[in-house]
Amino acid sequence: MENARVLGNNITLLLNQKGISKEAFAKALGYSCFDVQKLCDARLLTTEEDIKDIADYFNVTTDELFTYRDDNAYTGEGFMHCMGKFNQPENREKILDIFDMYCNIKEALAD
Repeated sequence: MENARVLGNNITLLLNQKGISKEAFAKALGYSCFDVQKLCDARLLTTEEDIKDIADYFNVTTDELFTYRDDNAYTGEGFMHCMGKFNQPENREKILDIFDMYCNIKEALAD
């Protein structure tokens, strides 16, 4: 899930840097606006082809989409982050994975 979170944050970062709306991004790549939000929130499964299309859209490499930048790059509205620092940073991803599982279960029960 960590890679999905990095991908989502980097897509949000690129959208902000390039001044592209999520709606325009969705239309260009054939996603719904809901799916783009899920993609940015690390809750949409993507294929290798999807990743390549996204990289091509932003004119970056697929590796760049999965490269973590420092926490300062991911500040502001629309970014997935934790409210504070973890005393044991290795637990961060474990805790975020638990939240993701909870959201998936809640969403499945709502359907």
